[in-house]
Amino acid sequence: MPLKGKLSQTTADQKGNALEGSWGTIVPPSTPLDALRFSMEPQEIVSYAYRVVIRWKWKAGPPETITLIAGPDVVTITGHGLQRLMEALDETSLKVVRQEGSMPNAPEHRPYVISVRIEEGGR
Repeated sequence: MPLKGKLSQTTADQKGNALEGSWGTIVPPSTPLDALRFSMEPQEIVSYAYRVVIRWKWKAGPPETITLIAGPDVVTITGHGLQRLMEALDETSLKVVRQEGSMPNAPEHRPYVISVRIEEGGR
């Protein structure tokens, strides 16, 4: 009998290509995406067309960071387990990144997004 996934993280397919959790959503690479969305709070959501996301860089931590340039803006994602998000960026399959806030002990089995910061015109 297969184990049931937690609500905070479910796998959409057996290969692990699609993933969803409180930290965000990754779709299978075969699913076409036009935009990447960042949710900082329920009332603050920012989306960028993938065609304007021109560069991203992962830096080891703790905490880890991903810095990406989207048009004239610089987006910084801080958290743990962010390498899976980098892989999804490489595949254009990262759909949503959600800020979860601070956490005393980061889970090792899944991504955890402490913060998303957008510096408008910061490039």
